[in-house]
Amino acid sequence: MKKNRILFAGERKGRIFTPVITTTNTTKMRNYLNTLLEEKGLSLDTVIEAEGKEWGVNYIPLAIVVDFLASADKKTQATAKNNLVKIDFHNGDVMHFFKYVANFLAK
Repeated sequence: MKKNRILFAGERKGRIFTPVITTTNTTKMRNYLNTLLEEKGLSLDTVIEAEGKEWGVNYIPLAIVVDFLASADKKTQATAKNNLVKIDFHNGDVMHFFKYVANFLAK
């Protein structure tokens, strides 16, 4: 998994280096998910039961699902965000989506 990183870039003007801070997609997605969970009143400590093929029932904290989505590639992040926006717009339960992702992780 990719770590949540902050990249530093900047310009060098003579002897002065002016840093510019930019964030990666990992940070943006993590911020979006944390904001969504906060708005829905969900805790990262919430445990999801997911059925695995080999080991049976797995207990996966919501924080692990958020880490997986935040470290996923751009296409997966975009798909996940679009699905969550649609669910939220129609006043659906976002936990159903997170359970779906947890089941994916368990297999």
